[in-house]
Amino acid sequence: MPSIIPKQLEALTTNLSGLKQRHDRIAGRLHDLADDMHTQSALQQPIAHILDDLAAWLHQVDTSLPLDKNRNCKTSEASTLEKQRSTYH
Repeated sequence: MPSIIPKQLEALTTNLSGLKQRHDRIAGRLHDLADDMHTQSALQQPIAHILDDLAAWLHQVDTSLPLDKNRNCKTSEASTLEKQRSTYH
């Protein structure tokens, strides 16, 4: 049973990394779409502002994820999990 924790930690880290990458792609597309809409009619400009806000929100979610480029997890919870993991090895 102790070997399950490192596997779960690794799976969680992989999932968070994938989520951040998807958010980055979606936010980029939303910004591109918003830029296109800003140059269109006045009716589309409010939609462009909403898309910009949504992209900014996605970026905020990404920055709150416990990820670091050099290391997969860098939070106090991750540190605790890492200590638990080393205890089981």
